[in-house]
Amino acid sequence: MDDDWWLQGSLSMANANLAAVRNSAAVFLEGLSACTSDRRERWTLEWITVGDRYHASAEAAFENNLRDLAIELWLSALTAFEVARQLACSENPAGVNVSNAIERSFTALRSCAPQQVERVEIELFDRVYSVGYFCPTAHHERPGPVAIVISDEESSPEAVVARLLPAVNNRILSLMVVSGEDVSKHRMLKPEAFLAIWLDYLQCRPDVDADRMAVDGEGMAASYATCIAASDRRVAAAVCDGGLWASLRHRANVAWMTGVWDLVSESARTSSLPLVHRIPCPIFIVVGGRGPLDEQNALEFKAGCKLAGWDCSVVVSQVAGEVENFVINDDLTLDWLEQKLQLRR
Repeated sequence: MDDDWWLQGSLSMANANLAAVRNSAAVFLEGLSACTSDRRERWTLEWITVGDRYHASAEAAFENNLRDLAIELWLSALTAFEVARQLACSENPAGVNVSNAIERSFTALRSCAPQQVERVEIELFDRVYSVGYFCPTAHHERPGPVAIVISDEESSPEAVVARLLPAVNNRILSLMVVSGEDVSKHRMLKPEAFLAIWLDYLQCRPDVDADRMAVDGEGMAASYATCIAASDRRVAAAVCDGGLWASLRHRANVAWMTGVWDLVSESARTSSLPLVHRIPCPIFIVVGGRGPLDEQNALEFKAGCKLAGWDCSVVVSQVAGEVENFVINDDLTLDWLEQKLQLRR
């Protein structure tokens, strides 16, 4: 790829709107291939520069009482910084700079528009609390659909909110981002009990349609989404693993103990279908990227669901090398959630 094609014109001058920035990011990530560490570091720094320019423009707009423009510019900055975060290697000092930049823009956005992100604290049990972030839809005419997004344990809820805010901007869908780490660390609560507390909270909000609540588990948290979708009929749609990851782990453990590796038998392919049978809502499985599942197992699983008459969709995460195309992947997931929840109106 031409190293500098994406940094030309309005993007380099922080004049492009949010849609153009997200499109540039998606095209850049889609064209990304294996590259040297030096080139990757260069691209990381250049995307940080783009984000810094948008952040500075947002501050100027805010000082001039151009609040709506400032919000869009900060969302553009967060998009650019997320590209840099995806590019940054763990041993690269630029990774620390990216995290600080994301936190800076996220904090500024919340100060400028507190209604964009609402910090919510709920009591799980006696003096034990969990924190989440509610991102309401811009369409407040009547109660609307909402999705609980469960962060992967490797990502903080704040980082997930910063990544998703530009993607959910102007959608009909609200988001409630909660911590996947909180799900696993409170051993007194099973995942489904923890998430049911958040469903209870959302059900009481006047801006939420309690008949259109979904769950979205990112990465390894997809199994948590499966648990709550199988146990709570308030869940109208689920981005989850359908029990497939637990089934694969179980089969691997059995194979390791017995020395018999029969991973392609018919029984192996459908061993997690009984759990899906308990999920009354449509499910969406993302393979690759942040998730632990591979394409072959997921497609075989989908075929089994189709034969059984269950609503299951599978999408392959867009990844170039080790870098995920988060723009395309997030849009695919949010599009699916909106479509399924709209059908329940």
